[in-house]
Amino acid sequence: MTYSLLALLILFTISSPKLIVTKTTVTIVALLAFAFWYISNMFTGNGVNDAVFYHLQNSSEGVSVDDLIPKIKVASFFIVIILVLTIYCILTKLKKIKSLNLPMSSFLYLMAIASILSSSFSINIYNATKESFLSKGNPEAVKKEYITPDKNLDRKYNYVFIYAESLERTFRDLEGDNYLPNLSALADNYADFTNIIQPANRGFGWTMAGMVNTQCGIPLVMAQGNAGGNLSEFLNKANCVATWLTNQGYNTEFLRGSDKEFAGGDKFFSQHGWNRQDDLNYFVSNGLASSEQISSWGVHDDVLLNHAWMEFNRLSKSQQPFLLSFLTVNTHSPDGLFLSDCKDKVGIKTDYAMLSAVQCSDYLLSDFIKKIINSPSFDNTIIVLVSDHLMMENDASALLDKNKDLRRNNFIIIKKGLKSLKNNTAGTLMDVWPTVLDISGSDTKSLGFGRSLNENEENQYVADYKSGKNADYLAFASKLWGVTSLKDKTFQSGDKLQIGSQKFSLPIYSPITEGKLNSLWFEAFAKNIFKITSEDNSFFYANACKNIGIDDNAICGYVVSPEKIIKLRITPQGIVSSKQSNYQSIFFKRDIEGISSAPYFIESGFSASGTNNSLPSGINFLSPQGLSFKVEQNYQTCTGAVVDDNAVRNIIRKNKISIIASSDSIICSNDNGYISLNGVLKSDVFTSVQFRQQIIGVVKDGKSEFIKGLPGIPLDAFIDTDKGHLISVCKAFDDC
Repeated sequence: MTYSLLALLILFTISSPKLIVTKTTVTIVALLAFAFWYISNMFTGNGVNDAVFYHLQNSSEGVSVDDLIPKIKVASFFIVIILVLTIYCILTKLKKIKSLNLPMSSFLYLMAIASILSSSFSINIYNATKESFLSKGNPEAVKKEYITPDKNLDRKYNYVFIYAESLERTFRDLEGDNYLPNLSALADNYADFTNIIQPANRGFGWTMAGMVNTQCGIPLVMAQGNAGGNLSEFLNKANCVATWLTNQGYNTEFLRGSDKEFAGGDKFFSQHGWNRQDDLNYFVSNGLASSEQISSWGVHDDVLLNHAWMEFNRLSKSQQPFLLSFLTVNTHSPDGLFLSDCKDKVGIKTDYAMLSAVQCSDYLLSDFIKKIINSPSFDNTIIVLVSDHLMMENDASALLDKNKDLRRNNFIIIKKGLKSLKNNTAGTLMDVWPTVLDISGSDTKSLGFGRSLNENEENQYVADYKSGKNADYLAFASKLWGVTSLKDKTFQSGDKLQIGSQKFSLPIYSPITEGKLNSLWFEAFAKNIFKITSEDNSFFYANACKNIGIDDNAICGYVVSPEKIIKLRITPQGIVSSKQSNYQSIFFKRDIEGISSAPYFIESGFSASGTNNSLPSGINFLSPQGLSFKVEQNYQTCTGAVVDDNAVRNIIRKNKISIIASSDSIICSNDNGYISLNGVLKSDVFTSVQFRQQIIGVVKDGKSEFIKGLPGIPLDAFIDTDKGHLISVCKAFDDC
């Protein structure tokens, strides 16, 4: 039907010379809209949704070229039609050709437009755009979908819950090869859930998100993904499964080979029902892992699984029901880790390091599970295995992405007496615990937004996600962090800012709605702040005064609106000073470029005019490009690169304004491959640079100006690209 409408629209466009330019323009817009929808549908199978917008705004690195070719062909087809239509319009307008002159063509054209506007693809684009950009989400709309368990278990099974790092189900059939043969065999004999999707938007897709998805039944929504470590309270309004089990007398224990503090994990587990956490420090301090048994991501899985087996036996001997859970690491991207225990245990020889690591994990995990199955304690034990998320970029990504839409997470339940079943109901990791509890015989079949997959129907979250309508769920999940109000008692607590009962790492910034902080950010202030102020939102910012160039041991806080700035001094006694300045800050002006320089483990980059760019490690030279800037030269001086003075001179000579910005560190040894820049830039700023000390500068008409940060501390600055002025953070707040 839609194809016929578009064909008629083109016909009625060329059927009369009257208003030919207007009709051609509108028709081209309609064709572009349909092409966008059609190609999006080729990716999602559900037309345009927030997954499409997510990928448009983020890196597409790793997408298979083979997968893109059909989309490119479709796009080319529409481009040809649009070019032909444009040429016809021009020739008709210039009266180079004689056009058709069908009766009632204008009326028929309007009818065709009306039909297209009411068509399914137009409605889909409108709804998706509204949900993703025009609507902030209404948490009250989905309040009834959020379920807190209120019934106790009739039978208290022991649970062993395995988070298999990135070990997605896709590895069971990758170009005809099964890299998880042992786990597949176990799944075939018990309960195998084959359609666990990963929503391609906020709240899913990394380890901490996977933990929250499964245990609390919600997407993990924050302004910046791994920012949980910056707060003292982690999702303090959420109701999660371990708390529910603890209240019923369960002993809960979580094992991981990595640092428990990573991404706020220690706070999440300690505040949501977990009695004990064994992490990297535990393994080292108790002599359970030697240095040779620890990788960059933590303790090797063979050591972790040995400890898990010992804990399982210890807990099984007690009279208390337990939840024992652990997270593996050996299949962490980009390359994974193949252990000596797996030698001669791998069936498929491969040149892909990750695929070898995957097979190794398959052997180790299945061996661990079989030991439990063969133990007397299996009678009252339920084993659950899930992948915490789909695997991120790795050396086998090209193989995984050949069927990107078919990638699924693993979810297997193993219970004595459970009949073999394959469940293809579409679900997410939020549905895992409701399904486990259902199989346990519990009346509790819901947790958060999750529902038991044994109901054999998609829950409301999945249905809304597929139709591009889940902003309300994200808004609701965001509220579970607890809304922080600037009216609450605010004071300095050590090196943190405390508002009410919540402590925040510094810096912190957030848009303000009715005096409440509604979206917390902690990194790359200069890079990201324009996302907040682009809609004229007022915002709050706080940092240690000394970190922004102010000689004061207090915390400097600011409440900023387009018309004024309220400057706060915050000490352990509270807010000791509040001054208002009727000052129009740069944050609401045009022609301002924000630069954030930081160590590698903290976000850095630059942003203006709707762009958002990263800064490579080392020293960077930025040149104007359209309304923003681009990195024209990068020298990774820590790896031995020497700055080319002539190339730098050419950049400065040809540009009205040039920006210089460091990232991570420009010095890692005594080899100062950048020291000659002092002469080139007519500044001594590079004379005494320390390790991970950030520098941001601007050069205009041969004159340079620089700001140097404190070693190890992120540095933010702004450039007035019209006047060529460098603006420090304290100057931006009119507070130097």
